[in-house]
Amino acid sequence: MMSYLSFRAMVFVLVFGLYCLLLADATGGTPGVQSCGCGSTCSAAGVATYKVEFNAIWPLASYVIPRFAHWSRLVGASHSACAVLWRNNIQCSPGIEAMAEFGGTGTLNSEVTALGSQHRPPTIEVTSGIGSAAGRRSTMFTADRYRPFVSLTSMIAPSPDWFLGVDSVPMCNGSRWVQSVTYDLLPWDAGTDGGLTYEAGDVDITPNGNTVRIRPSNTNLATNLYQSGVTNPAPMGELIFTFLSVDTAASITDPNCTPCTSTCTKSYDVLVDTRKAPETYVSNSSTTTGAPQTTTSTASSVTPYTFVGILFTLVVSAIFCRW
Repeated sequence: MMSYLSFRAMVFVLVFGLYCLLLADATGGTPGVQSCGCGSTCSAAGVATYKVEFNAIWPLASYVIPRFAHWSRLVGASHSACAVLWRNNIQCSPGIEAMAEFGGTGTLNSEVTALGSQHRPPTIEVTSGIGSAAGRRSTMFTADRYRPFVSLTSMIAPSPDWFLGVDSVPMCNGSRWVQSVTYDLLPWDAGTDGGLTYEAGDVDITPNGNTVRIRPSNTNLATNLYQSGVTNPAPMGELIFTFLSVDTAASITDPNCTPCTSTCTKSYDVLVDTRKAPETYVSNSSTTTGAPQTTTSTASSVTPYTFVGILFTLVVSAIFCRW
């Protein structure tokens, strides 16, 4: 018959084993890797290189196409979770205002540079716009575990202050780089001009309003953007992100982010445009060169705590069976 002391010992070992298993799950397989503010949990190795392609669609079935329809240069940055280039329901910066109203990128580039290398690698910018309603442009950029988010914008032109873009979309999930993901894009209003039609005159808003999604029902924002009767518009464009390679030997500077302000604690999940396809992830065994791999599962979280927990659980099972 089991003694009282033996029973207490068995309970202790069982509890300790379960604790180790829970600790293993909490560490996510990457103890020691610190996230960079605002809940970033990227622990992927190296500096990843991506291709981003802007596919401008402007489908006639959903949108009125004005004279001289075109797009400004795609501009943005890969950055830390503490950096905000634009965001839903807050006032935009002068750089976003210039991009949305005139297609200018100089001020926005200066704002990105002012973030400092602590929060971003170099600016992402396509060298030229798209001179028609439909077309494609692409460029490459880099990301690392401290700067795994990407924000991009392009002006809908001509327009008062309308644009397409994504805010802080992640290129990393845990210890894996996203291999490929596509985002559908719908129109935004920068809140800086009160014009309601594509070629409306300049109607400055002072003070600026907030950046908001333009929906077919928002006739206070636009009256000739959508075709009559449209309630569920097709995407006006899409951004296609494709992993190219990762340099695991590259030096990565820890930005040592300070605690974030309330502005950047807003969840990007409610701000990004609809994903057209689910992400796929690059295998942890990726090298510095070669084609992207087709791994679609997330990384496992096996740590030394896992093995300790299993060992102690087996010991308890053996003792229990003996008694």
